[in-house]
Amino acid sequence: MIPYRAKVALGVVAIVIVVAVVSLAALPAPGFEPSETNSAIHVRLAGVGFTDDVVDVTAERALVRYTVPANLSRLDSELLVLRSVADTAPSVDLIVLQVYEAGSPVEQVTVEMRWVQAYEAGTLTVDELRGHFTVEPAAG
Repeated sequence: MIPYRAKVALGVVAIVIVVAVVSLAALPAPGFEPSETNSAIHVRLAGVGFTDDVVDVTAERALVRYTVPANLSRLDSELLVLRSVADTAPSVDLIVLQVYEAGSPVEQVTVEMRWVQAYEAGTLTVDELRGHFTVEPAAG
């Protein structure tokens, strides 16, 4: 039989481990700083089914790394992310999407904010917007 003090000590250790794991999970990805803008974009994406996105917005660019949700096509997910960034951080020049499917990197899409804003304003069709994408296969 385990003595009472040992049970209490094991319980405390278990609680400390759980708190440490939860704290580490809440940290941003290495190299990314938490900010109000990053959080706002993350919250918008979470509201439409994105569960593991990483957002990093600087003065020049917005980078969003995400896995395509099961209920969306790759294009639909790209458009949702682009709209979220355009609405939340309209002053950045460039948007970079690092797209994953089933945990594996698929592609990187880069587009200038002006083209996303033109699409949002209705002066570009989705096909015209896609014509301004620079798409590279994912590294790795």
